[in-house]
Amino acid sequence: MDYFNQRSERLYYRALTLDDIPAWERFFHGNPTVRFLGIPAGLSELEIATLWIETSLERNQQQGLGYLAVHEIATDAFIGMVGILPRPDFEGWDEYEIGYSLLNDFQGKGYATEAAQQMRRFGEQQIDCRRFISIIHEENEPSKRVAERNGMSLLFRTDYKEMPVQVYGTGERTLK
Repeated sequence: MDYFNQRSERLYYRALTLDDIPAWERFFHGNPTVRFLGIPAGLSELEIATLWIETSLERNQQQGLGYLAVHEIATDAFIGMVGILPRPDFEGWDEYEIGYSLLNDFQGKGYATEAAQQMRRFGEQQIDCRRFISIIHEENEPSKRVAERNGMSLLFRTDYKEMPVQVYGTGERTLK
């Protein structure tokens, strides 16, 4: 299975390109969930989108994993990003995070769950690791529900990018 070319029931996933910056910039317009992402203050929405995609492209090239563009099959609309993100030495472990962020217009339709579940299926078939995690700001209730629908449970709480987070995962619980 090709990581950079996947499909699920209603969505398809492809490699990001610099051409995705304008579509991704829309994610940051009036989106209340942006505060959960640990983005540095003082950057414009265009600067944030550009930095995010450039960082993602570098990760994709170096690690063969990372964020993918998510499209709705029915309309071909770009709806956000999902991916498996290597997190070396996260809290003392080499972890693989399933991350997801959708444009406002596409939230609440089950797309984040569908995309996260697709990443887990891919990961379980192709990646040898002890578990998959999702690092979620402690106030981000919708993302916690996505993680739970993806077969994850709360493992522990910690700080990440200077934010209080809850780490959900598919494997064993870790006391912390």
